[in-house]
Amino acid sequence: MKRRLMILLVAASCGSDVDSPDTQPDAGRPAAPDAGGPGRDAGTDEMPPDAALPDAAPADAAAPAPDAAPAEPTIESVETSDGYMQARQGESVELVITGQNLAGVTNVVVGELGIADTVATSGEIRVWVLVPHGAAPGPRDVMVNGLDGADTERNAIEVTPYVVTPVLVPRGGHGTFQSPLRLCDEQIETARAGDTILLLAGQHICQERVDLHEGGQIVQGQGRATTIIGQRDRDFPGFEIRPAAFSPTTTTFRDFSMQTVPPVGRAAMDLIGGGALIVERVDSNGPAIKIGGGCRICEKSVTVRESSFLGAGIDAAGLSRVEVFDSTFTQAAADVGIHANGGRVSITRTTFDRCTVGVHLTKGETEAAQVEIRNSVFTDTGISMRAGRLAIMDSSMTDSRSSDQFGRSISIDGEGELEATRVSIARIGGSGIEAFVSAAQPGSARVSLNEVLIEGGHYGVRLHGSSEGGGLFMTSSIVRNQTVAAVSYGFANARHDFRGGNQLSVVSGVALEDARIDPLVAEPIPAAGILLNGKAPPPGVVQGQAERPPDYRIVDPRSAIEF
Repeated sequence: MKRRLMILLVAASCGSDVDSPDTQPDAGRPAAPDAGGPGRDAGTDEMPPDAALPDAAPADAAAPAPDAAPAEPTIESVETSDGYMQARQGESVELVITGQNLAGVTNVVVGELGIADTVATSGEIRVWVLVPHGAAPGPRDVMVNGLDGADTERNAIEVTPYVVTPVLVPRGGHGTFQSPLRLCDEQIETARAGDTILLLAGQHICQERVDLHEGGQIVQGQGRATTIIGQRDRDFPGFEIRPAAFSPTTTTFRDFSMQTVPPVGRAAMDLIGGGALIVERVDSNGPAIKIGGGCRICEKSVTVRESSFLGAGIDAAGLSRVEVFDSTFTQAAADVGIHANGGRVSITRTTFDRCTVGVHLTKGETEAAQVEIRNSVFTDTGISMRAGRLAIMDSSMTDSRSSDQFGRSISIDGEGELEATRVSIARIGGSGIEAFVSAAQPGSARVSLNEVLIEGGHYGVRLHGSSEGGGLFMTSSIVRNQTVAAVSYGFANARHDFRGGNQLSVVSGVALEDARIDPLVAEPIPAAGILLNGKAPPPGVVQGQAERPPDYRIVDPRSAIEF
């Protein structure tokens, strides 16, 4: 209204005549417009509010044109330069953003990801997006900002793990769901700490070793029944992990199976140097886990949960820490379920079935192995020690190979310390527990039994040789139904104590045998309160050489038993 009034005032100042409403235009030519424009009554200063100015009315030269409305940027599509909507952990991709009014965009935001080298035109922005290693998988919003406004495309680009397909695809993929990789693709080895290598369901065939540089990756299957690595007739050299010496990492394997058997000297998961492994819900054939190589003094560890090993399982050396929960070791016919060459091992709720040796303890370069076993089951499987300390509690050991006269559930060969509490050992072909120390390699063997039950076999407990200390200590234990001796004690230079409510009985032979020869410690075996074949012997000291089957036998004249 103000603008139209200004035009009216200008026209009036120029002296234009105002036509009378009764005046008719001349024939053949249009009527001249009123000075104030159509719709205005003569002699008045007002005009109808909805009156429009004629097209021919001159513009007010003194009035400025109104400002144009700002052109806000608008996103129409977002994808990588090769047409995808996904980017992998640890990958740099060129992102193409198309839309309108993009030339004035001053910055681009893609979630928390890094941005570099932005080039913008009115209809397109090209920007390099840097996805860091370990970035959380999932969608990211894309936002463009400029002086004239901003726009956001929700869930425009998705970050993925290293996606590995069992399908035969050409090399050169990105490692996303839209563009996956094969397990043997060299890009797999670009994964770093925090990245996930996702094995899609299916059978992955690879005959090349996969190096997990620096460690810290997660190798994740989609279920051990559906995600399988290798074939039984093809070698897979396995995964090799080499963490940096001074920045150890934790590498995780979970939810897949390995059908292939690694070549001799290799393992499915080989930790070289320091660091840690976590193995969860993995089934493996042949040598599965090896830790301790490459660095004698580096600390390393492996934690195993709900996994199954057919054949050799774990080989740990040096300053290693091994923890095993709720797992199974089966048919390690020529190998060892768990070999601890030094270090510490903890085993809980685990089954060893038909292994020649379920757990083997030896002395590493810096320390002897220390093993603790709880709530576990050993079937047709033994435990052997060449050095170290074994504590086994609330566990059972059975052996159906009754014809094997050399079979032993727990054996100490050389030196070692065994402490068994609430352990049952049954149907043993040879000995339930046996310890031997050679005179050529003197050592110390000590066996402590508390609430232990040993049934069957030739010997229940047999200790013989030249132990330099150690001995046999029994409380509240039952050893019965043996054919040679329930307990045969032959350490000549060691301590011993059989007091404390023990019960020994045999099918044949003797319940208690003092087999010491030339004893250097000429003390009687303390056995007060013991029951031999259900009877308590008369109190007193029985000096050897003496025999009273089926209760006791004393081999050497200088030996004695004190009842």
